[in-house]
Amino acid sequence: MIKKLRDEFEFGGEYSMFYNAKEKLLEIQDIQMNYITFGKGEKPLILIQGLSTRSIKGAAFSVAYMYRMFARDYKVYLFDRRENISDSITVRNLATDIAMAMDTLKITNAMYLISSSKLKKARKQLDATTPYFEMLQASLLDIMAHTPDLQHIFLNKRKKEHPKKGYLVMTADRGLAGAYNHNITKMAEENINEDDKLFVIGYMGRNYFGRRNAAQMDEDFFYTTQDPTIYRARRIAEKMIEEYVSGELDEVYIIYTKMITSITSEPKMIRVLPLNPDQYEFAGKGKRSHMTEFQPSVKAVLDRLAPNYIKGLVYGAMVESFSSELNARMMAMQSASNSARDMLAELDILYNRARQAAITQEITEVIAGAKSQKKKRK
Repeated sequence: MIKKLRDEFEFGGEYSMFYNAKEKLLEIQDIQMNYITFGKGEKPLILIQGLSTRSIKGAAFSVAYMYRMFARDYKVYLFDRRENISDSITVRNLATDIAMAMDTLKITNAMYLISSSKLKKARKQLDATTPYFEMLQASLLDIMAHTPDLQHIFLNKRKKEHPKKGYLVMTADRGLAGAYNHNITKMAEENINEDDKLFVIGYMGRNYFGRRNAAQMDEDFFYTTQDPTIYRARRIAEKMIEEYVSGELDEVYIIYTKMITSITSEPKMIRVLPLNPDQYEFAGKGKRSHMTEFQPSVKAVLDRLAPNYIKGLVYGAMVESFSSELNARMMAMQSASNSARDMLAELDILYNRARQAAITQEITEVIAGAKSQKKKRK
C-alpha cells in the first residue's frame, strides 16, 4: 500500500493533490524533532499527537493519505516527540517542544498575517454596502415618523404573555480565537429559555449547543461564518422572516460580536423582528427627509423595504462577527508567538547556565586533578 502511494505521489496519480508530503528534522538547541508536512494551502493546520509512543518516521505518505481531506486548503504539520525521550519528560515539556517548533517555523506568524488580510477584506466589503442599508433605514424611519399609527406585521409587537422567541447566534467555525466563542455562547445562554428556538451559525456554536440542549436548536440550519456574502445573508434573513410571518416566532434576535476597536470587541444582542430601527447600527447615519411621499402606498413600500433591511442587518452582523473572530485570532496568534519567544529566551538562559556550570565543573576537576598530581610528585 505504501509503495503504491509513493508511486502515485511521484508520478501525479490519484493522490497528487497532496504531492508535497515530506518528512523533515527540526533542531532546536539540543532537541531534535521529526515532523511531517503536506498540503498545498496557505493556512497552517497543526495535528497534535495523542499519547502514542510510536514515532512518525517513515509515515509521511500514509499520514498524508489519512488526512487527505485537508491537503487542498491547508499546509498541514504533524510533529513527533523529541528524540531520546526520558522518563522525566512531562506533557508540559512536550507542549513546549511543539510551541518552540511552531515559532521556529513561523507558523503562528503566518496565521496572524492570514487573519489580518481577511480582516481587511471583510471590512472593505461592509464599507461598500453600508450606504445602501443606511438609506433603507432612513426610509424606514421616515415611514415611522409620518405614519406613527401604521399597523404592519414587521413593526407591531405581538401582545403575548409568553412570546416565542428565536435567536440567531453567530459563532466561529474554528477555535484558536481566545475567548471569542465563549463570550458569545455565554450571552446566548443568559437570554435563551427552553421554549425558545436557536439558529446557530458556525461549527463551534452548533457543537456547543448540540451537547447542552438548552433550547430547540434547528438541526437543519447549516451556515458557515467564513467569508460572509450578501447571498448567504439573504438566505438566512428569508428563513427568519418565514418563521416570523408564519407565526412560529413572535420575536427574532441576533446575538453577534461587535468589534469596538482594533483590540477590543464585545457580544451584542439586537432585535430584528419586529423592527426597531433606532437600535440598529445604521441609526442616525442616513439622511431623513421631512417631505416624503410613498407610492403606491406606505404598506406596499414597507413590504419591500423591510425584508431588504433585515438582510442588511444580518449581513452587517455576519461581517462584524467574522471581523471580530479574525481580530481575536490575530491577538491569540500574537500572544502565542510572544509566549513562544519568551519561552525560548528562558530556555536559552537555562541552557547557557547549565552549559556554564558544566564547563566550570570540568575546569574545577582539571585543576583538582593537576593539584593532586603535583602533590604526588612531591
